[in-house]
Amino acid sequence: MSKIPEVYVVSDSLGDTAESVAKATISQFDENIDVVRVPFIRHAEQVEKVVEEAAEHHAVVCHTLVSPELRQTFEKIAEAKHVRYVDILGPMMDMVGTITTSKPRMKPGIIHKLD
Repeated sequence: MSKIPEVYVVSDSLGDTAESVAKATISQFDENIDVVRVPFIRHAEQVEKVVEEAAEHHAVVCHTLVSPELRQTFEKIAEAKHVRYVDILGPMMDMVGTITTSKPRMKPGIIHKLD
């Protein structure tokens, strides 16, 4: 019996956004793929723990980490552990920054206050 593939959803807030993207992606595949949500990541130690776990499970990771420092830490650790990942928010914030004069707030969970 083969192991069910896993996608880790990592967030510095609840993880709803990353989980929605992961589930939309998974729905395109004709097999069971588990989603492991890891919310409220705030420190490098938490990043290291979740990346190590993802590496052990041969999982891929999608994240919505807002803090540039935390994103850089995540990327450094993930690359060192050979964990494949997708940064969902970073590239989009960079792109929106090209059409606006304001800077992003860089506050996790702010979408819940906007809803």
